[in-house]
Amino acid sequence: MQKFLPNYFLNSADKVFEYSFTEEDNVRLGSRVVVPFGKIKENGIYVDGTAGGGGHSFAIGSLLGKSGYLICVDRDPEAIERCSKKTASLECKKEIIHSEFSRIPAIANERKILIDGLLLDLGVSSFQLDEADRGFSYRFDAPLDMRMNPESGISAYDIVNTYTAEQLNTIFFEYGEERYSRRIADAVCSARKEKPIATTFELSAKLCFTLIKPEYLLL
Repeated sequence: MQKFLPNYFLNSADKVFEYSFTEEDNVRLGSRVVVPFGKIKENGIYVDGTAGGGGHSFAIGSLLGKSGYLICVDRDPEAIERCSKKTASLECKKEIIHSEFSRIPAIANERKILIDGLLLDLGVSSFQLDEADRGFSYRFDAPLDMRMNPESGISAYDIVNTYTAEQLNTIFFEYGEERYSRRIADAVCSARKEKPIATTFELSAKLCFTLIKPEYLLL
């Protein structure tokens, strides 16, 4: 049984093709992606802007001929390594680039190419959630990091421990759609006065005591 997901393949003619996945594919990031509903040109130039585990890249690349050109982009260095292994057997020309998908226009201009198709599968990768040291999941006690690219930018630790209550409230409310954003922001600022909040478990513990009514706590 196939499940249709909102992942779209766009080409230069502005046509939209929808991919189909099995439910297992969704969990495993498209390890058995079924392509396509739209035809991919064997000699075309295609970009996977969120390479991840390489499942989508491999599926597209397997439909390209030797003169086809596949570009795989991801800001996560671990994703780049996984994608490189996954696509190693492809016969088409390919390039794997450690960068952000926002740079795809620049990447195309630098190579003087016209892209026939672009795929973006937006969201947090299950690989990132499953790796404790990345700090994305509250299932593991790990340093607060949460960076898509651990080699650049500020970490969740920096944000949690240095942003003002107003800045934190904005993040929780506008990006997390959290109804108790103000209460959480105030609790974080109060808790870090004792010592910095350094791990995912420390942060989740503060949030639990903030959001759960006292009568429901087991003391």
